[in-house]
Amino acid sequence: MNQPAQPAEINCDPAEMYLELLKGCLTRLLFSEYNYEPAKLLPGDVGKVLNPKLGRYLTKRGMQIVRRVKIDTEAREGGRDWPSDAETMV
Repeated sequence: MNQPAQPAEINCDPAEMYLELLKGCLTRLLFSEYNYEPAKLLPGDVGKVLNPKLGRYLTKRGMQIVRRVKIDTEAREGGRDWPSDAETMV
């Protein structure tokens, strides 16, 4: 007869749980699996002419063109990643 699976051991120490939550919040591991980085506007000769104008236009309005980049969670957990919006790296 099969035995029911045993639940994984969970650390229920409140102080340890709080520190893990704090690390996840401060490094942004709990919020999103993506970072947003500035994107090149237009490539080539067209970009050389239009990018400065488009950049000024967007900056005056508090906007920026960005691209979404998937984060490397292993690097983030090890402190080898530099998230653009985290308060600190613990």
